[in-house]
Amino acid sequence: MTRRAARAGVYERLMLASSSEKELEIVRDLSRTYPSHVYYQQRQGPGQRSLFNVLRAYSVYDRQVRLLGASSPLVLAGCRMPFA
Repeated sequence: MTRRAARAGVYERLMLASSSEKELEIVRDLSRTYPSHVYYQQRQGPGQRSLFNVLRAYSVYDRQVRLLGASSPLVLAGCRMPFA
């Protein structure tokens, strides 16, 4: 089995996991992440939903991650989740 095959479906499995204890913190920070970027401006729009999903999946994968105000870009930049 290749590494890529082993990683297939990781994101989907994480999204099916029970809730992350960081969800409220993630929701609170969404509007502060890229506030001037049109894709993320609409409350609960596609940009914020997509960002929430990735951050939530990562917080399930790495339960020790600390999310600090508007830290989403930092989390994404240092993301160690084995995406396919």
